[in-house]
Parts: sequence; C-alpha cells; structure tokens
Amino acid sequence: MTMRPHKHVAPAENDLGGERFQEVLGTSLVRFAAPWGTIPVVATAESDRISLAYWDSAAERWRYIERLHAPLRCDGLAPAAPNVWNWSDTVALATSHDSVYAVYKRERRIDDEAQTSIVIDRLVADTATPQSRQLVLAGSDELGVERDGRRFGRHLWAGWDGDALLVLYQEQAAAGSGGPPPITLQLARVRWVPGGIDTSDVEQLDNGGHDLDARLDDRVLVIVHRPDPAAVRLPLLLSQGDGFTLGSGPEFDPHYPRLHLVRHHLDQRTTTVEAIPGGEHPR
Repeated sequence: MTMRPHKHVAPAENDLGGERFQEVLGTSLVRFAAPWGTIPVVATAESDRISLAYWDSAAERWRYIERLHAPLRCDGLAPAAPNVWNWSDTVALATSHDSVYAVYKRERRIDDEAQTSIVIDRLVADTATPQSRQLVLAGSDELGVERDGRRFGRHLWAGWDGDALLVLYQEQAAAGSGGPPPITLQLARVRWVPGGIDTSDVEQLDNGGHDLDARLDDRVLVIVHRPDPAAVRLPLLLSQGDGFTLGSGPEFDPHYPRLHLVRHHLDQRTTTVEAIPGGEHPR
C-alpha cells in the first residue's frame, strides 16, 4: 500500500492499532530515500518526549521511535528568558544518503544527573532483518552540554552537506567580570568518525540567532535571524497610558528590531551579514 497524500500521523498504543492522544507542541517533516523507496519521517514534540514517526510500507502503518526527556520548563517572561529554557523550539531533521538526523535541545538524566545538551539522534534502515521496512536508532550523540555557565539558545537548524551534518545553533559563553557575553550564532560541521563523532569544526557566524531559518543554495548557506530577542520595541508613551497603533508600513520600522541576512560560503568559509528592516510590509 502506498501512503496517501492526506494520511495522518497518529501514534499507536500497541500493535492492535489503538491511537495515543498527543498534545503536540511542534512538528517537523523530512523525506528519506530509504533502500526500498522514499518515505516520510515526522518528528512531534510533546512535554515529555519526542516521537520520530516513519511509514512502514510492509506493515502498512506508522512506526515510532520515542525519545523521553525531562519535562519542559518555561521560566521567566522577558524576551531573553527562552534562552535558558531546557528545550529547543524545533526538532531539526536532515537526511544523508543512508541516515536520518534529528537535532534538538533537551534535558535528560545521564548517570543520575540532570543534563541539558544539544542531542543528535541518527536513524538508519534496518538491513539486518530480511524484508524489513523499518528504521532503527543507530546512535545518539551530543553536540555540546550546558555546564560551567555555558548555555545554548532555543533556536537551531540542521542540513546535510556531502560529508558533514551542518547544525546552526545559539551559544552563550559563561559570564565574566564584564557581565554576560552576547548570544552568538554558531555553525558546526559534524562528522562521523570511528568511535564517535567529531564536533570540533565550529565557527561563529554572527551574534543573535533568534527565530532563525536557513537553506542551502548552491554551496551557500543563507540564514535569516534576529540579533535581538525582542520582536518589537514599543514606545515609551505606552507606559504613560497613551494609545498607540503599531502598523506594518515603512514608517513603523524603528519599532521592529532589524533582521540579519547572513550568507555563508561553505567552500571559502566566508560570511557576509546584511541588516534588513524587521517590519512586515512587502520588500
């Protein structure tokens, strides 16, 4: 049976097909060229787990690989507060010729210790079982761990580039005597080597990285993000009780922090950053 374009994704409680109710916070989708054909892989985020669903054409059903983690926390109300939450706002999915990669920030218990890190799960086709149409978890590694004052932000992105997994993420170094350092946008080229992964190839592209999105375009990584965690700046007159209507025309641009358009040439490893208006009017 082929998967219909409108077929829904719903986790089953057991092999009898009973569906488990989900309270989904976000979804991600990617297509994977498995040895038996192209299949969809869907990641759903819930308060206590990430579910990686894929279509098993032999059994004609969705199968799930669940990744449990500590409950999500949302501490603080300031625009910069989400940077210290223990979860990323998305589960970034990417594929290579033989693997599916799921990248996310979560808090887990490692050796009976709470630990927040950027996790990379790798799924591969089950080639050990004849006629299998299933994926298996081949490994779970960490890009980095929050410790000694080092923190990761909530926004990230992942893509595949030939021999490396590209991961965009936010990082803030430990505070020094001069106060907290800026939140930076980092690019990691992750490679699988005998015995584990190599995460040493990292470079800073810009400051910020809030609400980032990216795409690969002819060996150029194009990124849009906000260097400021605040999406709008409201005028002082609001605190004095005066009315104010925030529109989307060019005249309101001063009230929207500017966006950064980043172009990173992967071969030359050169980066250009262009500031563009952050308002909503057409450009």
